[in-house]
Amino acid sequence: MRATVSEAGNVGRHSILRNRKLGVMVGVALMAIGVWGMISVGSDTLKTIQEGDYTAERGKVFEMNSYVFLFTIVAGLIVLLYSVVSIQAESASRREIA
Repeated sequence: MRATVSEAGNVGRHSILRNRKLGVMVGVALMAIGVWGMISVGSDTLKTIQEGDYTAERGKVFEMNSYVFLFTIVAGLIVLLYSVVSIQAESASRREIA
């Protein structure tokens, strides 16, 4: 029986839930990819405008690409915050026990 893509996603999610430091790394990586993508889209847009090839159709493509990378940044921020809060809660509960 072959594993589906959703099963692979579930395995990754459970791995992040158990290993908080991995979640921090994934969150930072997603945010870095999002920032890089926003810079890249902005650079391409500026280049297109300067060359005079800008049209309304191309503008919609640039806008959609910027939204994709914006949501990537937000997803990375959510994963990062969840992981950091979980690490802090875990360490606080250890201090209470000791």
